[in-house]
Amino acid sequence: MDWETKPMGFTASLQPMHSSEPVGEEADIDGSFFDLTESLNVLGLDGECIVTGNVLLATGDDEAEEESAYVWSGMLDAEEVQRNWQQLQGVTLERLMAAFRETPNGKSTNDQGNDEYLKFHFVALKDVYRRAADARAAMSFLVC
Repeated sequence: MDWETKPMGFTASLQPMHSSEPVGEEADIDGSFFDLTESLNVLGLDGECIVTGNVLLATGDDEAEEESAYVWSGMLDAEEVQRNWQQLQGVTLERLMAAFRETPNGKSTNDQGNDEYLKFHFVALKDVYRRAADARAAMSFLVC
C-alpha cells in the first residue's frame, strides 16, 4: 500500500471462517488498518496481506477516487492464516510502535491517544489471528 496520504473514513474487520460459517468473534480494527499495515511493512512483513488480506491491492487508482462508494472483501485460506500468524507472533507492541514511529504518520504525530488506539487494534489483530490459527480457520476481510 503506497498511498501518499492516510485514507480517511475507511474501517476494516477480520472474521475467522470455516467454509462459509463464522468461527468466533469478528475483530474490528477500524481505521487503524492503515497504520498497522504500514508498521508491519516497516518490520519487513507483508502488512497488506496480514491486515487486509490484500483486498485493496486488487483495485486500481480510478476506483479509489470515490472511496466511500466501495466495499472490498476477500479471504485468506487456513494455510495463509497460519503463515501470517507465525509472522505476527514475533511482533511485540514495542516493536510495532517503534516501526510506527518510522512511518510518515508516526513521524508526524505525538498523540498519545492515537498510540493507544493503534495498540488496542494491534492486540485485536493478533487475537483474531491466534483464534483463527488455533481453529485452523480461514479469514475473511472487509474494508469499507
